[in-house]
Amino acid sequence: MFITWTFFLAVIHLREIRDSVGFSKVNIVPAYVVLFVGVLLDFTLMVASCLPLLDLPKEFLLTGKLKRLIKEDMGWRGDVAEFLCKHFLVPADKGHCG
Repeated sequence: MFITWTFFLAVIHLREIRDSVGFSKVNIVPAYVVLFVGVLLDFTLMVASCLPLLDLPKEFLLTGKLKRLIKEDMGWRGDVAEFLCKHFLVPADKGHCG
C-alpha cells in the first residue's frame, strides 16, 4: 500500500507539471512509465482490497471502489473508505474522492 501511495503522489505531481509547464521530449517517456506502473499498482491494490473489505471488484481502480463504498455503504466499509480518502488521497488531490 505504501508503494502504491508513493506512486499516487508522483502521478499527482506529474499531472501538475503537465498542466503548468508540460513535458519535454526527454521526460515524457519516464513520466508515462511512472503513470503505467502507478495504474498497475492501483489495480493490484484494488483487487487485494477485496478480501479485507469483503467486497467484490466492480471498478478498475481503488479510488472508484472507495467512492462507491463512501456513497453506498453506511457501515464499516464506508468508514474505512472515508478514512483512506481523508488521510491518504484528499491531502494530495482535493477532489480525488468526489
